[in-house]
Amino acid sequence: MDIQLPNGGVRYWIPLVRYTNFVDHPEFIGHGVIPEKAIPFTFNDLVAPEDLVLKKSIQLFKTE
Repeated sequence: MDIQLPNGGVRYWIPLVRYTNFVDHPEFIGHGVIPEKAIPFTFNDLVAPEDLVLKKSIQLFKTE
């Protein structure tokens, strides 16, 4: 729904649809599948130009 305020002309968009995945397990309801391995981030990891999750995932794949 798109709303525009009359005096200021500010526009707001309010979503009216909610997307959910079909899951059978109650522990997954409300979010996606929980990953088996957590990858901790630092601030420097988040601002780095490389994809840390992809890099760590490839490392784990090669070692297991």
